[in-house]
Amino acid sequence: MRQALLLSATWRHLAGLALREGELTEARHGFAESLRIREELGYLVGTAPALVSLADTETEPEAARLREEARRLFRLLGGVPTWLAHRLVPPEEGAATA
Repeated sequence: MRQALLLSATWRHLAGLALREGELTEARHGFAESLRIREELGYLVGTAPALVSLADTETEPEAARLREEARRLFRLLGGVPTWLAHRLVPPEEGAATA
């Protein structure tokens, strides 16, 4: 299990680097692989952050669906991981987006 979690973390970090470089296809692939591994392991605490990261590479409505799934898991886990809370605040109704 440790090796699989390390592999998931490696995918996630490489995807984050790709995202920073503007390589959305590579970032999407890396975040999807990280999510797949975490889901296969049943690593729920790490699944919500993976969903949010993957959402950052998707267009609407898929991005909104992924964020809502992450919110649901976050609530089911009692607000864990706590550091993710600020990324899961739903947009206000009618708020302008940039």
